[in-house]
Amino acid sequence: LAKTFDSEHRWIPSDGMLIDAMFFTATSEVPQDDATEAAYKDLPTFILCNPNAMFYQHMINYPHAFYLRYFLQKGINVLIWNYRGYGLTKAKHRCCSWRNVATPNHFKKDSEALILYLRNTIGVRGKIGVYGRSLGGIASTHLA
Repeated sequence: LAKTFDSEHRWIPSDGMLIDAMFFTATSEVPQDDATEAAYKDLPTFILCNPNAMFYQHMINYPHAFYLRYFLQKGINVLIWNYRGYGLTKAKHRCCSWRNVATPNHFKKDSEALILYLRNTIGVRGKIGVYGRSLGGIASTHLA
């Protein structure tokens, strides 16, 4: 995914967890959090929330990458992520591994952490949207 779409893997902290995520710029720029003049920071950004039983890594196959390609072709940055218990998302410390469970409350907390990360760490200034299907509807509805 990183090579195909010019993206960067991210670990996003949330409530004792490290959320496995990737950030894609619509300008094909390499994301640099400390670069204030990067063009992608003024573009809109969409957060994609996966359906059940799908990791974002599945987007390497064309049918699963439809929305990723769609938004990037429209000049919109994309953040994709894996829920707790999915992909590489993990607890920061072994003692907290019990937190690595997908629950509606965790979806809410983690999706809020994504917004804060986009604004405060990556520094996006454009509008932020969210799209979710099936299980992803929990996080996307909460953010909306």
